[in-house]
Amino acid sequence: VLVAVISCTYVTAGGQTSVIMTDLLQGVMLLLVGLLILGLGVNYLGGFDAFWTNLPRSARLACPHFDDDPGCPSVGIFWQDAIANSAMFYLINQGIIMRFLATKSRADSRKAALALVVILRTVGACVVGGGGWVARALVHAGHLPDDVTPSQAFYVATEFLSTPGMFGLILAALTAALMSTVDTLITAVSAVVVNDVYKPYVRPAADDRELLRVARGTSVSVTVLGVVLVPLFMTFDSIYDAHGAFTAAVTPPLVVTLLLSVFWRRFTRAAALCTLAGGLGAIGLSLFVPQVITPFAHGVPMKEDVGEGLLSGMRQYKYMRACFGISVCTVIGVTVSLLTRPESDERQAGLVWG
Repeated sequence: VLVAVISCTYVTAGGQTSVIMTDLLQGVMLLLVGLLILGLGVNYLGGFDAFWTNLPRSARLACPHFDDDPGCPSVGIFWQDAIANSAMFYLINQGIIMRFLATKSRADSRKAALALVVILRTVGACVVGGGGWVARALVHAGHLPDDVTPSQAFYVATEFLSTPGMFGLILAALTAALMSTVDTLITAVSAVVVNDVYKPYVRPAADDRELLRVARGTSVSVTVLGVVLVPLFMTFDSIYDAHGAFTAAVTPPLVVTLLLSVFWRRFTRAAALCTLAGGLGAIGLSLFVPQVITPFAHGVPMKEDVGEGLLSGMRQYKYMRACFGISVCTVIGVTVSLLTRPESDERQAGLVWG
């Protein structure tokens, strides 16, 4: 509640500018703290060679334990996060798109995109994985007990390396990361409500002052709704589980439709509608009949302890559902496009790459 109130206050008062400047500070803080944890761990172990020697082979691989754990398979994380969620986050997420639209020129926007992919995502991978790498190396070297679980690894390693002086700073950085996500979503929803709902359909003649009032009212309402939904998300084992369940179920039709629309001139309007509707229908079916995902599961077994009930299938193939959805949506999009009349060049002008 406290984080929500603080985020809502500066977003409502300062708008997009306050979000960008706050996120800049929070992002730098998070990157520095993440690199600090990795550096402290390497230093404690006696240098990079010692750190690398104590890092088990599986911790050096991109997809260790490929399909061993049905609860969190590496191949499922690849399809759900690396493919579906990355495309959604950078190409569909209104909060991210607004940052590029806020640059001074198209050239600055292109520079930002290049820096994001080449620099920030590389550093970010080290920051996100650093705590887990250090924890595995400390366990292997005998500095931490063998019973440290993956869900505890970051906090156990961080407290071990930074107590007493730095631990509070690191928790502050994690809180800042949460706030940067919250404020981005608040501004994104407000922008969509004002520009895509209120102005076109409710009050086309509304002036800027009225639109600002609507945006501020929306930001407060969205914050309250988010707090109210907290008990729902607490029914999942972790925030990551909740995030994965949403991403794998909703993202594939949107991602496939967008990518085919932008990069394939043969893709048609009818195909786009069929991809969205058919993809959502297929994913909805998989929630009740999860066995349809089995051919796409790369050998990941079904879980046995998911309980009973109408939506028990929702807890099966939680991450592999993204692979199923992307495959089905792609087949629908390509098939319908080939069976329907191509769009004219005039209708595609400025909308299709190349």
